[in-house]
Order: sequence, then C-alpha cells, then structure tokens
Amino acid sequence: MFAAVVNDYGRFGEVIDLRTGEVTLALDNQGYHEETVPFSLEFGHSRGRCVVIHRTDWNRLDVSDARTGMLLTDRPSPEPAAEDAPPEHYLDYFHGALSVSPDGRRILDDGWIWHPIGAPIVWDLDPWTQGNVWESEDGPSRVDVCSRAYYWDHAMTWIDSVRLAVEGIGDDGLHMRPGARIFDTSRTGRDAMAVELLSFEGPTGPFFSDGTRLFSHGDIGLSIWDPVEGKLLGAVPGVFPTHHHPDARQFLQLADGVVRLWTA
Repeated sequence: MFAAVVNDYGRFGEVIDLRTGEVTLALDNQGYHEETVPFSLEFGHSRGRCVVIHRTDWNRLDVSDARTGMLLTDRPSPEPAAEDAPPEHYLDYFHGALSVSPDGRRILDDGWIWHPIGAPIVWDLDPWTQGNVWESEDGPSRVDVCSRAYYWDHAMTWIDSVRLAVEGIGDDGLHMRPGARIFDTSRTGRDAMAVELLSFEGPTGPFFSDGTRLFSHGDIGLSIWDPVEGKLLGAVPGVFPTHHHPDARQFLQLADGVVRLWTA
C-alpha cells in the first residue's frame, strides 16, 4: 500500500500512499557524506501497522508510521557530556543500506565508522518501537557483524532470520577476495561479534536468498550456492537480476527498458 522514492547517495525522498497518491512523509537525511551510502530506508511492520525506517541524520535512524508520517522513535539528540567523554547514546556511525530480516524482527545496517571501516550491524525492531527509542544506538539487541577497512556498500543478504551472507573474504578492501562469509547473528564470539559459520570463494555481485540457498549475480550471470557447505549448485548464464521476490520465487532484471523475470 506504500512506496518510497529516494535518492541513493543523495539527501531527499518521499513516502507515498499508493491508494491515494498522497505524500505521507517527506524524507531528509541532512546530507552529511550522503554520497558514501544508499539512502538508508526500509519498510517494516510494528504493532500491526506499516512503518518506515529511515535516516534522519548521518548517525541517526528513525521509525515513522507509513500512513500518517507520525514519528515513533522521538528522542533528543545526545547532548555533550563531561569533557573528553562522548555524550550518552552518542553513535559515531554512518548509517548505510538497510534490510529487514524475513521474519520482520531484525534490521541489518551496512554502515561505516571513521577512518573509514565498514561495520554492518543488526538489532531488533520491536524493542526500538515499543520501549527503547535508543535501541539502534546502543540497545541490548545490537550485534556487530564484522569489521572491514575501506569496504562497505557491497553485497549482503539475510539467508533466514538469523544467518547473514556478506560479500568479500578479508578484513581490508585492498586485499579482499571474492566470496561469501556466513554469520550467525544470534550468537557472539570472544570478539563480541556475530559468529562466523563459514567462508567460501566464488560468489560476487548482488546477493539474494530464498531461505535455504544463496544466489549471487556475477559477470557471467546468476549463480546458486549452498550456504551451509559453500558448494556451487548451479548457474543461469545471462541472467543479471537486481531484485528478488522470495515468496514468488522470482528474480527481476531491468535492462534497456525491458523487464525480464526468471523463476527459481
């Protein structure tokens, strides 16, 4: 019932009610280093209503009601604390591309921190909208996935509501090998980051998943992988999808004004 039109690597956007054509929410991320990340926007559900998760500053996300535009995560901006100490709830993090888990409960944020280091994180949606407005800053559900110097805004996807596939093997963008890393975001290791289950070379480009398989879009076409064993299961040459509809099991490719669908 709602759609959003935004400028990736830009500042502005709108949420539109598709039944009436009305703009229900004007979006503005304030424009600080906006050229380094997609707009940071995703739809979700909370308490039976459609909500919009959107960046309202370089280091702040908010949740708004898609129908009314009402802000659901109202909170003050962190004020300076004692000298040489960061303010309470202050977040030194540039929010990036967002993705909601298949069960709608968790949010993946592919952002970065200065100097720069790509640092994807996940946290729970319900506590954020139903009690702790600081959940995205420092809430107890927040989990760091991994850390990679000079490397963010690359392929990643939820496999299911716990596991993530992240493109690139390595911890530095200058020495990154093509492949996928699989993380369990329900557990953390000794480094306080999500547990890495597996890494395997091969997958490149955009990532998609149907809950059991990992799909990657490389130079030749679409490849199908087993994310448990890291094995290549098949390939579809010449198919280069940009979007995936898991329920319909369809991939969409838009090229030269033509929409092409492929069903898995």
